[in-house]
Amino acid sequence: MWNTILAMVRPLLLIGVAIVLLLVLFLFKINTLTPGLSQPEIDTYNSTRTVSQIVDNGINAPYRSVVLISTKLANNTFGLRIVGAIIGILSVAIFYMLARKLFTNTVALSSTAMFATTSLLLNVSRLATANVMLLSLLAIIGIGYMIRFDKRQNIAWILASIIIGLSLYVPGMAIFVLIAAVWQFSRGHKSFESLAPMTIIICSIILSVLAAPLVINLLREPDLWKGYLGLPTNFAGITEMGTSILQAIASIFIFAPINPIYWLGRQPILDIFASALFIVGCFSLAKRLKLDRFWTLLGIFLLLLLWIGLTTNQLYLVALLPFLYIVIGFGIQELLSRWYGVFPRNPIARSVGTGLVFIALFISINFQIQRYYVAWSNNSATKEVFNQNLPN
Repeated sequence: MWNTILAMVRPLLLIGVAIVLLLVLFLFKINTLTPGLSQPEIDTYNSTRTVSQIVDNGINAPYRSVVLISTKLANNTFGLRIVGAIIGILSVAIFYMLARKLFTNTVALSSTAMFATTSLLLNVSRLATANVMLLSLLAIIGIGYMIRFDKRQNIAWILASIIIGLSLYVPGMAIFVLIAAVWQFSRGHKSFESLAPMTIIICSIILSVLAAPLVINLLREPDLWKGYLGLPTNFAGITEMGTSILQAIASIFIFAPINPIYWLGRQPILDIFASALFIVGCFSLAKRLKLDRFWTLLGIFLLLLLWIGLTTNQLYLVALLPFLYIVIGFGIQELLSRWYGVFPRNPIARSVGTGLVFIALFISINFQIQRYYVAWSNNSATKEVFNQNLPN
């Protein structure tokens, strides 16, 4: 009897512990870690004071609408930043659900822990800027995976309608939705034909309601179309574009441009161990050229790098971040599978190998947390740019 009760309660306890850990990770000192607010956060606050501001310029409207509500409820730093933290927590949950479909539970938990604690995710999620909405690309890919492989097609399409409708307001996401729809059109069409008539009606209503403000906004302000598509007013030249792409790659592995609002000094996004796992993950994926996951990840990387090159905006690396850790997940899986292949029946050797990998994972996670909570927050350059207060 007790074993049955424990089996029923254990998953709930694990979920509860995970929620508590995420709340601590994303909310701890969210309003006091920096001495004040940065200019981008002040801009966010000033652009979300009235409904008319959001109606007149609907770019990132879902995020700005929730910020408007949260700052009406709590007109302080916590109220301003809490929206990004919630989006960050949701992105971790979506990442785990996707990783669980690709890896074993151990690898899924490991890669999720690394993603959740990476300093760039913590930084972007705990600041009041709409850059956190770039993580919606993860939701788009996740719901696409659900439509293709999940048996609950009616639920999947309803969720897809909500995610797509909201993502259209995020700069550049409409392009990714269009490319994904064209690429998976035949599979998506078969899935759509199997839906119940009521589901099709519900999906149509959701998309119509969510997309209507965007269409009206574009009819009133046609010049905003580039903003919705995440395109600059003037495109970068070939040389500048190439430099931006190389700089983006360098930002991941070698050194990043100086931007104290979002990262520490010129340190790269990935630490040494994560970079090594990424390389191993690429090797693992290269052995699976016939699988869609290889071409999906390759397409995401190439499109995002091209987007960064066209816009010269290095912050679009935020959209790439979850997929870096998906590849890292393949690297963890490859290491463990190779070790288990050498010692298939020796439990001690298997445990030693697994322990060494997890020690390295702990060191990487600890480094990322320390880099954000200690090094970045106490850096003099960080304190200089976080020197503003909310307007009275």
